Amino acid sequence: MKKHLYPLVALWLVVTGMQAQHLIPTPVEMHRKSETRTVIREVDARVRPGMSLPAEGYTIDIRGTKAVLRAKDAQGLVWAHRTLEQLKDETGRVPQVRITDYPAFALRGFMHDTGRNFRPVEMLKEEIDLFSAYKLNVFHWHLTDNPAWRIECKAYPQLNDPQYQRKGRDEGRFYTYDEIRDVIAYARERGVMIIPEIDMPGHSRYFNDTFGFSMASPEGMKVLEACLKEFFSEIPASDCPYLHIGSDEVHISNPEEFMRFCEDLTKAHGRTPISWDPGLPSAETTVSQIWNSGIGAKIEAGEAYPRSYIDSYQGYLNVGSPILSTSQNFLHTACSVTRGDERALGGILCLWNDVRVADKTLTFPHNGMPNVLLSFAERFWCGGQGVSVTEERLLPSPDTDHYRRLVAFEERLSYHRDRFLRPWKMRWAANASLAWQVTLPQARGTDIRSMQWAPAWG
Repeated sequence: MKKHLYPLVALWLVVTGMQAQHLIPTPVEMHRKSETRTVIREVDARVRPGMSLPAEGYTIDIRGTKAVLRAKDAQGLVWAHRTLEQLKDETGRVPQVRITDYPAFALRGFMHDTGRNFRPVEMLKEEIDLFSAYKLNVFHWHLTDNPAWRIECKAYPQLNDPQYQRKGRDEGRFYTYDEIRDVIAYARERGVMIIPEIDMPGHSRYFNDTFGFSMASPEGMKVLEACLKEFFSEIPASDCPYLHIGSDEVHISNPEEFMRFCEDLTKAHGRTPISWDPGLPSAETTVSQIWNSGIGAKIEAGEAYPRSYIDSYQGYLNVGSPILSTSQNFLHTACSVTRGDERALGGILCLWNDVRVADKTLTFPHNGMPNVLLSFAERFWCGGQGVSVTEERLLPSPDTDHYRRLVAFEERLSYHRDRFLRPWKMRWAANASLAWQVTLPQARGTDIRSMQWAPAWG
């Protein structure tokens, strides 16, 4: 197996004037074979399980007007096709290159909260296309939250009754099982796995309003068991091998009992449970999704994490700056390690649209998507050493490699904004290399008329 190269090597290869300089994420290895650029007339794409590459690995060899694509598995073949599309310029021509590529982390995902604000199936499919285009292989589908249970419920149809849901939050809107299966199938064809989340017992005000008792009560656990068994029977484990059980931001009298109930039921139906950390106490066999950067800092400092984990402490889209979150994710050290393993699974970028959203098409541009998504995709595909958790919200000094890599990445991101992402109303411009100043008005009662700041390199 070839050693994984940090993007600096691949980046040097692609900034020599080739169209390939625009690839996101950066491939592990890329070699220019000639100055010739051609239109592809034939694509030879095959899966070769015996290839000496990690999972999802692939190669591309442009031979005149023929593109030869080989992949370790079906997933890798999807990514090879995605890279081939990015190689094309505006006239459809591609450079004569040879590429070897594979991810540093096994799990690279995006989470969207449809419990608070419902998003139609067609909109979800457009988003899945975007995830797939940049080699994200997970859509974390947050299906329930305080306003509503968004899953069809045959056992307790009152869960879908708008009278028990928060007013103004898409009352009565939910996904039928046929729609859920349709989204899963659509995503699978594009290399994306669905991880559904049913938040238990937190974020479940709709449950109390519907039944008059809490989800963690004995009566509530009986109702919940029927709902989960129905979901498991409708959505097989082969389609959704994970179930996110939530468990965050809640205090109950029986946390251990409730979590064992949820975990055991999930595992009994062939799924691996995932829960939030911080959250209720979970078993070592449950995957943790870490949302607190303090835990990430401890891992960075060498403290061993006790179970497999997913990094979501790189910053939520909805609480960060649409501009600074882009550089923050690029500078972030994924999982606080340089590449993934059986513990450090990867990351999920999260968007919690906490307030009511009237125009759903504006959710993403208002929260810095897709520009942050692309910097996240770059980091979790390429891996490597970023900066400390405590420093990733700051722009690096221009005499550092991090600064040079960030500026080069922003050039690629600008290209994608103009070439591929116009429908997404992306509100971002390259800014890492801009000098700046701030001028304050006269301060009352002092002699200060203005104060100006500029970066040390400005």
